[in-house]
Amino acid sequence: MPRIDRPVVGLPQQGASKGRFEVHQLGNLLTMWRQNPGRVLDSTSLGTLQALPGMGAYLSHHTPCQLLMPSIVGTLVVLSVWGLALSFVLAHSQGLLGGAWRPWLGRAPSEDWGGPWLVPLWGSCDKKMSSQVRLRLLPRARCLFDEPIKVKVEGLRSRQVVTMRARLTDEKGVVFSSLATYRADDSGEVDLNRDPSLGGTYVGVEPMGLLWSMRADTMHKRFQKTTSLEPQLVNFSVHEEEGRMLAEETNERLLMGDGVSRVLVKEGRISGVLFIPPGVDAAVWINGCCANVGIPLYHKKQKILSPLMYDLSKLIPTESGASIGKYIYDDPLGEKNKGSLIPIEQTKAHFLFVAGEDDQSWDSKAFLDQMVERLKRHGKKNFESVSYPQAGHLLEPPYGPFCPSCAQGIFTFICLWGGEPKVHAAAEVHLWKKIQEFFRTHLSCDAAQTEAKV
Repeated sequence: MPRIDRPVVGLPQQGASKGRFEVHQLGNLLTMWRQNPGRVLDSTSLGTLQALPGMGAYLSHHTPCQLLMPSIVGTLVVLSVWGLALSFVLAHSQGLLGGAWRPWLGRAPSEDWGGPWLVPLWGSCDKKMSSQVRLRLLPRARCLFDEPIKVKVEGLRSRQVVTMRARLTDEKGVVFSSLATYRADDSGEVDLNRDPSLGGTYVGVEPMGLLWSMRADTMHKRFQKTTSLEPQLVNFSVHEEEGRMLAEETNERLLMGDGVSRVLVKEGRISGVLFIPPGVDAAVWINGCCANVGIPLYHKKQKILSPLMYDLSKLIPTESGASIGKYIYDDPLGEKNKGSLIPIEQTKAHFLFVAGEDDQSWDSKAFLDQMVERLKRHGKKNFESVSYPQAGHLLEPPYGPFCPSCAQGIFTFICLWGGEPKVHAAAEVHLWKKIQEFFRTHLSCDAAQTEAKV
């Protein structure tokens, strides 16, 4: 019968780490025996086993004859030894999960132990660790779309580096995602309201950065949400540096609050949905033009405003494939375009004019200034205005993906909208609160309105 007639690889040297080589020796023995179940142990290998914790007592009850039995008995002994190995490692589970053994147990078993014999145990330890990790969305996972949330992770190892991810899919099937790297504190916690992102789609302390920094997986796509009845679902997850997910949670962001009614509107070629409080006598004008653009405006089949025209040959292409349209429009104050100017001085409604100063689709700041000047010239004081440096055209409700470019609604070209993402996101938060305060001031709403939450 064949015998193992060579020393076991990896026997401990003087001063070597005893625990490490004990497991290493046992792993090699088991690997060789598993690959050659018909072999038996020689005296050298037997001495190695006797030196392991608990093995001397086990082997003292077995005679050399029993150890030299046929392969079927040898296989049974292998199973017994394997069970003792599992007990040995489980007895040191604290070391496995974070003690002095962690540096070499962090490597793949097959790389350091001569075989994957401990993979099942390793897997169970990982599952135990990940089950202790908890991702929390506060104050709750279900909220209105304009409400900020606090993202926290608990149960990590002290100073562990992890990757936070956010992902959502819009109604067109376009996927938007973001990521950021964080380092847990000494207690194994990550708090996005406190801790800085070390890298990813944003850096620094940005509590809502995972939302506003999301990007589409396809260029020139804008997030679309046209149905207000279904919540916007955002998946948050936390991952190890190697990519394995430790925990996840879904944020439901509602577009309608309790008690809000929606009114379907369809008149000729115009259709939409209105959410109108009683006594509307105020309007917010965001990145608008002081003139009617593109096509004539009719009321009861009578043309009331001429169109302000444009010249597409003045488009400025960029390396991304998007184009700057800021300079393609005629001057609305030109003599030939007076018929396109909107007579805003004729209304008694209150206006809030808003402009992103980095708008690349057209010159929103210049249009705002022209409307303010027109009202002043007519002695009107029923307006407010605010403009945001480094903000682009698409100033939308906060905590949505930033869109640098996408198809223009009227034209066929891809439009560059402008804006620096971080500054633009901050402008959206400020503007949303400003809009709510403006409406509460000028609309006939119940006095029991709650304050803006952003």
